[in-house]
Amino acid sequence: MATISSKIQRSLAFPSYKDSAQTIAATAVVSADARRWCALAVASLVIAGLLSLAVVIGRLPFLSGVIKDPLFFKRCLVVHVDLSLVVWFYAFIASLLALRFSSDTGLAGKITFGTSILGVFAMLTGALMRGAQPVLANYIPMIDHPLFLIGLGLFFLGVVGFFLVALSRNSAASDGPLPVEAAVGLQASALAVLLALVTWVSAIAGIPSGLETTTFYEFTIWGAGHALQVANACAMLAVWLWALNKATGAPVVSKRTSNILFGLLIAPHFILPCRRETTRAGNQRNRSHELHQKAEYQQGIKRNWHLFSPGVGQKSREPHDDGTGSVVVQTASGTAQHRNLIDDGYQNPGWQQQEQHREEQSANADELP
Repeated sequence: MATISSKIQRSLAFPSYKDSAQTIAATAVVSADARRWCALAVASLVIAGLLSLAVVIGRLPFLSGVIKDPLFFKRCLVVHVDLSLVVWFYAFIASLLALRFSSDTGLAGKITFGTSILGVFAMLTGALMRGAQPVLANYIPMIDHPLFLIGLGLFFLGVVGFFLVALSRNSAASDGPLPVEAAVGLQASALAVLLALVTWVSAIAGIPSGLETTTFYEFTIWGAGHALQVANACAMLAVWLWALNKATGAPVVSKRTSNILFGLLIAPHFILPCRRETTRAGNQRNRSHELHQKAEYQQGIKRNWHLFSPGVGQKSREPHDDGTGSVVVQTASGTAQHRNLIDDGYQNPGWQQQEQHREEQSANADELP
């Protein structure tokens, strides 16, 4: 125990000139792939920070009137989250995985990286598309616009392509600065990202038609998001193993033990593409649950309407859906409406005009003898 403590203290000491020389020598074996992906990861954090400032500054009274699109800042918020939690994580994991070798992957690595760069630019451009609806879905917030969706797809296509190229390289020829036990964790992380892709494809293949936009993205991303969280956990553990290796000067676990531990961590999640939530039968069940929630919501309006109805105690008709997502209740003193937010999820830009039109029709009807 005393030996380990002394090693940690030496590792935390101020570096000498000799240590600096060793550091410079060590950076010479970092591949171009690792440098490229690390630059993308850091740049995504910088841009995400600027977007967060745009969201805050844009709410100032003298600036809020300049941008007429009310959803612009919410789209900036979506891209901010995706850059800081999606692009950052998986670009940095790609950078760490590239440290297994001192040489890069050549043309294949450049193509995959360029694909991801193009995807990030498309995501940023998607935030500028006026009228595009932001969807604050779990795991990966979305913008319901083809340009943003293509951009997100291109980014993951580049990441997955690089992971496949990196995993296909011979581990026995590994000569990079990454310890063996940490390399196993990063390989498990890359495998989890591939599993997330398969889970997403399974969900897309089984999704029923006619779902609301928010419900569609929730159902298709839910299972894949769980697999992505496993990838993040594997990468975190790999970095911990690397840090402990640097602090103690010796591997914490052997390569065999690392294979077993990361295998046990990732193995149960191979069932994700087969779960009911990612198959057609499971999504049909979720669709039925959504319709059941709608029915309960309408019954709640029926039971509680007397608390805020202008015609309390007067004869009224049953609540009904007018086909636009609004629950309509007619009383003796006129027509009142309550917006069904469970169905819409987010504000429909035209619903205020629709409700104003109905109110005018109701007022004209009341004036008739």
